[in-house]
Amino acid sequence: MTDMSISPVTSKPSYMPQAFSDLDAADTAGQQAAPAQDLAAPSNNLNELLPAAGVAAQLVPGGNLAGAAAGAAASKEEEAVEAPKPATPVPAGTWTPEDPAKVEDYINGALKAHNNNLDEAWRDLTNQRHKPENYYDMNMAIAADYLRARRLTRDCGPKPAQATVDTYMDLKRSEKVPQEGPGPVSPYSDLEKKYMDKGVTDEKNKMSWWKRVWWDSPAGLAIGSANAVRNALGGK
Repeated sequence: MTDMSISPVTSKPSYMPQAFSDLDAADTAGQQAAPAQDLAAPSNNLNELLPAAGVAAQLVPGGNLAGAAAGAAASKEEEAVEAPKPATPVPAGTWTPEDPAKVEDYINGALKAHNNNLDEAWRDLTNQRHKPENYYDMNMAIAADYLRARRLTRDCGPKPAQATVDTYMDLKRSEKVPQEGPGPVSPYSDLEKKYMDKGVTDEKNKMSWWKRVWWDSPAGLAIGSANAVRNALGGK
């Protein structure tokens, strides 16, 4: 079985709530907390995650991420990725066979090259994906989406992140994910779903008990759900 351990990431989101700094300080001071209870299974309907009724509905038709994923404009963070729209149709090609070992190599290689900076590692792989020679590299696509799921979890909290991943993969099943860059949208893959789920879990496990409690609070869920809508996953 392939070792799926991933190097730790130390970067923090640019808009992490200020309260996290205080919680980190409390952890550093040695405060101990009882083990966190298992969080409830995430819903794929963001309206159920928002205490303020109607917030998600105004942004996402039906309360899920389908509308956002299909029509969301690139966020400021996404602008750093070189993603020119193709002037001509994408040339036909054959997707490479899936290989978990190669996925691991891409993930760990990108993190190592950028000193475990999650954002830079993701941008690096995404920019590589936009090169014609990598259009049909399925393992690179999976690795980039693993890092994307970690970023989403870090910035939105575990529940909204998992809901976003689930909706994204449902859209892939029905071939409704829009093209983001010059290359083709990768097809649905059980291995990709496994790695995106792993990305959510890995990033959640990095969080302190305090952060997990905060993200599961009404305020955390409201902020996280709004962030998830803003950064709705598109297809690559």
